[in-house]
Amino acid sequence: MFGSILGAIYRRTTVIFPPAGLIPSGQVLADGLKHTTADCAAIVPLVAEEISTKPDLLDFISQNLASIFYSGGTISQEIGDKISKKMRFFSIIGTTETGLFPTIYPVDHWPTAEWRYFQFNPEYRFDFQQASEGEYEAVIKRHPEADKEQPVFKVFPALNEYRTGDLYVPHPSKPDLWHYRGRGDDIIVFLTGEKVRSSKPLGRDSPEPLLDSHVQRYFYTPCHRTSLRSTC
Repeated sequence: MFGSILGAIYRRTTVIFPPAGLIPSGQVLADGLKHTTADCAAIVPLVAEEISTKPDLLDFISQNLASIFYSGGTISQEIGDKISKKMRFFSIIGTTETGLFPTIYPVDHWPTAEWRYFQFNPEYRFDFQQASEGEYEAVIKRHPEADKEQPVFKVFPALNEYRTGDLYVPHPSKPDLWHYRGRGDDIIVFLTGEKVRSSKPLGRDSPEPLLDSHVQRYFYTPCHRTSLRSTC
């Protein structure tokens, strides 16, 4: 919704959707580029993984697109590096309550090596508060100027800060660059972009005294695992 319909109206761009009924894939993207032109493509991490493992497919897509971005989860450094070396590759992030978070990029060069990092617009007033060792939760502070007030405070007008539940780690040497680590709650995000709560409705701990019960992340689909609990 944010990046397609609303974004197209605001930017006066044309959005091309794949044929209905087809499962999104790198091959579907390449087939579409054989029949039309485009500047940028939006994909999920699962498609990025596919593209990175097929050199001919990656070459074709990089020759027919200026950039590509993903959302809905995280991908490995190895996968991202393969794509980033061929074309502009980046990620977008946001929530249902806030919309997309505004990010900024250098005007004199594209940060190829930092494809997995975000530099957020300082006017958005992110406050990164330590949640655990090396991890920080992104908290949005209400802007004092009414015309610059962030959208989330229209949804929750009684709040002065909004805790996103998203955890980030800072770049080891470059200031103001943040890498999305994952959620601070029990939401698990898969490579497909789908989400599930690991403790609801199944429960993180079984009421049975000899059983441990929780949902595991298997990248593509959740798996509910039950095992014997140690009595030692």
